[in-house]
Amino acid sequence: DWMIRKDEFVALNTPQWRKEGQMFRRRREELKLKVSFCASRIGVCQETLKKFEAGRYVRNRKLIISSFHHLMELEMAKIKELCYTDLIRKLKKKAS
Repeated sequence: DWMIRKDEFVALNTPQWRKEGQMFRRRREELKLKVSFCASRIGVCQETLKKFEAGRYVRNRKLIISSFHHLMELEMAKIKELCYTDLIRKLKKKAS
C-alpha cells in the first residue's frame, strides 16, 4: 500500500522539519524579529509559526517557507537601506 498514515508521515519528516525550523528561527532571531511580527506578515497565527520553528507538523509548511523567505528579503533590504543611509550621512558630515 503506497499510502502512509499521518503519524508515519510526521515521523518520517520530523528530522527535516526540525532542521528547517531551527534555520528559520536562527535567521529571525539574527534579525531581531519577533514571532508576532513575522507571523502577522506571513499571515499565520503565532502558534503556527512557533510549531513550524519547533519542527512540528503544520499544514501550510510550503506557504510559510515561501512567505518567510520573502519577509527575510524585505527585512534585509530595509537593513541595507538603513546602513546605506547612515553611511551617506556620515560621509556628508565628514566632508563638511
